[in-house]
Formats: sequence, structure tokens, C-alpha cells
Amino acid sequence: MGESQSGLRIFDRKLCPADNRSTLVSIWHEKGVTSRSFILGEVLLILRPLVYALLIRRYGLGTWKPWLVTLAVDLTGTTIISRLTSPGLLRNGRGYSLSKVEKEEIKRRQLLWAFYVMRDPFFSKYTRHRLEYFEQLLKPVPVVGTLIAKAVELLVGVQTRYSYISAS
Repeated sequence: MGESQSGLRIFDRKLCPADNRSTLVSIWHEKGVTSRSFILGEVLLILRPLVYALLIRRYGLGTWKPWLVTLAVDLTGTTIISRLTSPGLLRNGRGYSLSKVEKEEIKRRQLLWAFYVMRDPFFSKYTRHRLEYFEQLLKPVPVVGTLIAKAVELLVGVQTRYSYISAS
């Protein structure tokens, strides 16, 4: 522990055990290949929106390439993180224990997979047709038919306006 020229105390990490937050460097060196894989999983999940935007720009909205590549990136990153936080690896001391907030973030990311069925071309080729079929099927039912028709209208509106910016 020492003092800088400005009079502020400088804490040595070894002398200050209260500061036990992990840094990128400490995670990188902590468990070898396991920690590097953990970082790779996080980097994939962070870069996925950028990859999606770049592929949309290059290939357009109607092609499958942006949709498939970002789904693969998302699944790969999530699979890496899930395997490294599994109870089996934790027992062996090679995995990572997640805090409550980190577990909630993993669940949030998994819920965002629902947006893949709302993005083109999947929505145009599959989801929209299923919604319209369901709407026609329930149209004769007095109140339910009207509610379903409005719900389908809202979902189509959400898809055309928000599915590319939200959870992309």
C-alpha cells in the first residue's frame, strides 16, 4: 500500500482482499482452456448483434445467411457458457459458479431466442403463415376470433417495426 503524488492511496491487490472482483486478465489465466472458452462464449454473445447487422447489410433481409449465422453464433456462445457453468464441471473445480444476476442474464438470453421466429426470412416463410392459419381457423368463434385477429395484426406490426432493433 502506498500513496501517489496526488495523495490518493494506491491499494496492492494482494493486501486488499476486499476487492475480489474478477477481471478479464484474472479470468483468462484462472483455469486455462476452460477460462479462455468462457471468454470466447461471452465474446460471441456480445458480437452477435454486430455480425447480424453486417450480414444484413451485405446480404439483405430476405436471405437466410444472416439468420442462420447469428443463430449459430448465439447457440455456440450459449452452449459454451452453459457447459462451463454445469454442475459437473463445478464439482471438478474446472467450471464457473454464476451469481444470481448472471444466471438471470443467461435466462434472459435464452428467452430472446423467441425473436428468431419473428425475424425474416423465418417469419415470412413460416411464422406469418401459421399465425394467419390460426386466425382463419378461429375467425368464426365470436369473441375469440376478433381477439386473435387483433393479436395477429399486432404481431405482424411488431415484426415489421421492432424485431430488427430489439434483441438483434
